[in-house]
Amino acid sequence: MDSNTVLPTTSEHIVDITYDNAKQYLIDESAVRPVLVDFWADWCAPCKSLMPILEKLAVEYDGAFLLAKVNADALQDLAAQFGVQSLPTIMVMHNGQPVDGLQGAQPETAVRELLAKYLPAPWEAVVQEGLQKVEQGEGAEGVALLRGAYQDSGQDAQVAFALASGLILTRRLNDAAELLGTIKMVDQDAQYAQLMAQLELAQNAAKAPEITELEA
Repeated sequence: MDSNTVLPTTSEHIVDITYDNAKQYLIDESAVRPVLVDFWADWCAPCKSLMPILEKLAVEYDGAFLLAKVNADALQDLAAQFGVQSLPTIMVMHNGQPVDGLQGAQPETAVRELLAKYLPAPWEAVVQEGLQKVEQGEGAEGVALLRGAYQDSGQDAQVAFALASGLILTRRLNDAAELLGTIKMVDQDAQYAQLMAQLELAQNAAKAPEITELEA
């Protein structure tokens, strides 16, 4: 076997399309969740660079979308039906219709940007879980989840705000101040201002005479 041959895929989040299952996975499944269709061919070198990126994201998103791989050589009629003119081509299917796509070799960032239009970020659920734990009094666990989401998101400003909120609620005021000090000017919106106000209140409360006396 040629070492460059693409092998069939077996995963609950990644499927190889055939004429028999095309309707099930491209049309019916896209009513349940977005389907990212990858049109590829064995002779196409850029296809083989793109496919591992798509497979990695399918695993990372853990079922938020289905990756459907279409061998355009074996399924020429299907590729023609979708108007595929060059390889690789990826398309987003939603409610039975192609709604977006990209052609040619793509970096991971471009594919992530495409998916972001139709999917919640994979760390969003972790942020919600972390905030819930903080509110329920499980501060250490909640902050740990929020820190993980902050790193996984590439230090996204909105995730930073959630982490800062968790740090303020758990009285880790120095950590919160340090984190908010890293927020870029362009991201300093109303939520940022609200968090800064909460932090200042908490810092002032910590310096109140009664608390200072109690600490002494």
